[in-house]
Amino acid sequence: MSAAPPALPVVFYGDQHHVAFYAGNGMALHAPRTGTVVCYESIDNMPFQFGVRI
Repeated sequence: MSAAPPALPVVFYGDQHHVAFYAGNGMALHAPRTGTVVCYESIDNMPFQFGVRI
């Protein structure tokens, strides 16, 4: 992830059910579950699968 640009959509978990936005420096912006607020969290706290450039 060191070469990933900020705002890159990133996908987590083996069944690819969670998407976040890479914020840089190993951090992501995401809503942990429906009804919660968006938070800024280390991508090391979730099983990263891949990033998507669009």
